[in-house]
Amino acid sequence: MLPEERRHNLLRLTAERGRVKISEAAKRFGVSEMTIHRDIQLLESQGLVRKLHGGVALAGVQEVPYRERMVQQYAQKRAIAEAAVRLVQPGYTLYLSPGTTTTEIARLLPNENLTVVTNSLPIAQELMHATQLEVVLTGGSVRRYAEALVGPAAEASLAQVFVNLAFVGITGMDPVGGLTVYSESEARVLQAVLRSARKTILVADSSKWGKVMGPQVAPVEMVHVLISDAALPKSAVEYLQARDVAVTLVEVVEDKR
Repeated sequence: MLPEERRHNLLRLTAERGRVKISEAAKRFGVSEMTIHRDIQLLESQGLVRKLHGGVALAGVQEVPYRERMVQQYAQKRAIAEAAVRLVQPGYTLYLSPGTTTTEIARLLPNENLTVVTNSLPIAQELMHATQLEVVLTGGSVRRYAEALVGPAAEASLAQVFVNLAFVGITGMDPVGGLTVYSESEARVLQAVLRSARKTILVADSSKWGKVMGPQVAPVEMVHVLISDAALPKSAVEYLQARDVAVTLVEVVEDKR
């Protein structure tokens, strides 16, 4: 196993479990504890993990409530949403994940023959009066910070629904850390969506690149398309395209609020 691949797997394991013992990681990857120490030092220097006594944990992530995130990078989110809506065709079944960019997509959807599946309370509320849309809200427990439904009921609902396009928002995207969200419960819901959707569209502004912001949902190459803004680094575009992820970059001209 190459060092880069080992560090990738170590970070993924840490994201899944919250923390991992150095001795356990050394045994799992067939290397010395000193090698794992060096891996941790490198990941720590990138702000991805923090070293513990005898182990490693994800770097601390401070969650920003949904309502506060609505005003951050607003122009970028609006431009990304406009590009996303152009992919929608009449008769489609869509999934919109919880998030501020996906809420902008909901606001721009045409009021026509579409089915929208979501576990986002704000998105369901946004679409309440769109009389030509069928809105399907999953069951589940309310996660207040995200204003979203999570848990086994939400996961089961989404595992059984076929969607043409899944529009997914995340908190971070990183070559090593993958796609991340604030909580394990949100990650499990999105994993169910990735398994059932015909095509997954990641909608994320360029500020999310190179950040690990919570548990991993999946490697970045698990999505089919990324829609982001033109400030996304060229190296990121090349990395994604080399892994068969189509990249659409939008120009942000003005704040359209």
